[in-house]
Amino acid sequence: MLRWLNNHPWAPLLQPLLILLAVWLCGAVGFYIVTGGAYSLDRCAYMTAITLTTVGYEDVLGVSQTLTGRIYTMVLLVVGMGATLYSVSSVTAFIVEGHLRRLFRERKMQKKIDNLDHHFIVCGGGETGIHVVHELIAAAVPFVVIDQNPEVCAAVRAQTSEDLLTIIGDATHEKALEQAGIGRARGLVATLTDDKDNLFLVVTANFMNSNLRVVAKCIDYASMAKFKRAGATYVVSPTYIGGLRIASQLLRPNVVNFLDNMLRGRDKTIRVDEVEVPAGGGAAGKTLRDLRIGERTGVLVIAVRDPGSDYFDYNPGGARQLHEGSLLVVIGRGSEAESLRQVMREG
Repeated sequence: MLRWLNNHPWAPLLQPLLILLAVWLCGAVGFYIVTGGAYSLDRCAYMTAITLTTVGYEDVLGVSQTLTGRIYTMVLLVVGMGATLYSVSSVTAFIVEGHLRRLFRERKMQKKIDNLDHHFIVCGGGETGIHVVHELIAAAVPFVVIDQNPEVCAAVRAQTSEDLLTIIGDATHEKALEQAGIGRARGLVATLTDDKDNLFLVVTANFMNSNLRVVAKCIDYASMAKFKRAGATYVVSPTYIGGLRIASQLLRPNVVNFLDNMLRGRDKTIRVDEVEVPAGGGAAGKTLRDLRIGERTGVLVIAVRDPGSDYFDYNPGGARQLHEGSLLVVIGRGSEAESLRQVMREG
């Protein structure tokens, strides 16, 4: 019970109120005993209330007529005033310091999270996670951020939007992942600061949702195979990627700048995107020429990959046939990519 109360979000408000209630009940029972049961419990409770609040009403129980009654009343006044002052100051601090507003905001936020479906979960809003957040915002996809540090969550909202959905909790615990709606999510990003935490998170996430697409950060390049065996769909090593980026910037700087503009440029209109032919979609079995993708959507198809294959067919011709699960890599605006997804569904 005590552990539950300490962990409860309303604990700073509940604890002083429970202390005040306990003093009031004990005071009423004490008056009942001191008077030998001559008065009802509700009358004793009334006497306790006017004693604790020091309103100065008359002695309704006649306890001042006996030494025991006077001593008990004085003790109750001292203890009760202490409990009352503590409770009032705690409740006032709870409201003034913004805890009440924060709790209402978190409750409102949780309702929005409960309505999400097919969203992403970003675990860790630190140095790596914040860049993931910026890209997800640019892609206009729904997502939730989990971080156990309230200051990190506040910093992420300050750098992006106050309406950003965040959960303060340990992402390696099932409770926080359940709050984020992991059962309804389509992807999870593990960007915690420690490889061990990320590895445990990958295992936990796959246990809770085996259909989840999991992308994990791995600082130690030698541990990437462990993440794969643990169930990570993709593993990214910042040191490895950073080394490749440095070499590419040295050898082909203009190509790198071009891709940066496509993927992360300030101009949010153009993007390299991927579109999949859905199961039962009308595009399955048709060729690129049949679908007239360029005319109907405006996107440029730069590569196609068939289901179950790791090979990309670059610069495919009009005779290239699509199948269920085929993946198209395209260049275009976000609205054009959405139009292409519609074409893949309708054919």
